[in-house]
Amino acid sequence: MDKTDQTATNSQAGPQTVSWNIAQNIASLVLWKHSGWMSESLQDDFKELVPMAKGLVEDATGLKPASEELNAMIVDRLEWVRLNITSFQHLFQPLIAGLDLPKLPEPLARPGRAIAGAQLGTILGWMSSRVLGQYDLLMLDKQENGYVYFVGPNIIQLETQYNFPPRQFRLWIALHEVTHSLQFEGVPWLKDYLLSLLNQTFTAIQPTSYDFKESTKHLIDQVRSGKNPLGELGILGLVSNREQLSVLRKMQAVMTLLEGHGDVVMDHAAKQHIPEAQHFSDVLKQRRNQASGITRILLQLVGLEAKMRQYAQGEHFVNYVLETGGRGLLDQIWQGPEWLPTLEDIYDPSAWVARVNNGNRAVLS
Repeated sequence: MDKTDQTATNSQAGPQTVSWNIAQNIASLVLWKHSGWMSESLQDDFKELVPMAKGLVEDATGLKPASEELNAMIVDRLEWVRLNITSFQHLFQPLIAGLDLPKLPEPLARPGRAIAGAQLGTILGWMSSRVLGQYDLLMLDKQENGYVYFVGPNIIQLETQYNFPPRQFRLWIALHEVTHSLQFEGVPWLKDYLLSLLNQTFTAIQPTSYDFKESTKHLIDQVRSGKNPLGELGILGLVSNREQLSVLRKMQAVMTLLEGHGDVVMDHAAKQHIPEAQHFSDVLKQRRNQASGITRILLQLVGLEAKMRQYAQGEHFVNYVLETGGRGLLDQIWQGPEWLPTLEDIYDPSAWVARVNNGNRAVLS
């Protein structure tokens, strides 16, 4: 047993289902030819641009964090993987500890942990070459504020490939990630709500809860109706029962809202400060749409293709609300989880507007 597994097994966090050490090692193997390179100007630029982005986003949204401090880190691809593995541990182990999972003998449990670690490491290693920035929500319990990460090699690669003006591009990226930080730090209930959805998902994942017949019927119905069964929730949508699907759709709705809100705020805040903003947006959208072959399959399996659509769907929802009732109407969303749009509302924002104007809240429980 590797040291990581031994520590987790002996701790009070409950049974471990993933070998984090193997995840780290596999991700390192995936990355060894693609580590990328960093620029000394990145740290200095983001040290200046993140506070600037924070001021612009506060002006555009009215959201104010409890603390003025915003933690930003420039990381390479491997460090991004390490940080996300730490975040997964922070999230999963307390949840797993509360589940009634069968206790397998160690010789049987070890291969399962290794396979899960290898899968996680492969996905994180692959994703690390695509991520530009990330707001880490899962580290919030360890400190007052979360972290914003910027993946230096990926940013430099795009700047070089498309001849982007570095300062403008870096401020543009900072605006989106800082918006996410203010969403969670300026809306006190949002973090707990999202983590509660994750908790509900794990609680529903019991060995006896997976209904193969029900999941197969759902898959067939999706195909017969002309829908891509991987399109909305990735592989989770295929292996989830009815209860889990309900929770996943709630999570999809809030994440779509947050991504769309991030893009709308970024566009608004960029108007006076980033002349090339529209060019950046057009290039990245084209880059997303050009994914094909094995890349597109991987995007669908891990749900990232759905995440790409979140930007457009969420942006349409937020723009509709703003055009209908301005920021005052949009701010109704931040009153509490009962005011959040459902996934159906995201597709038809007029339904959410009508409900809010009539004083009705969404039924999310």
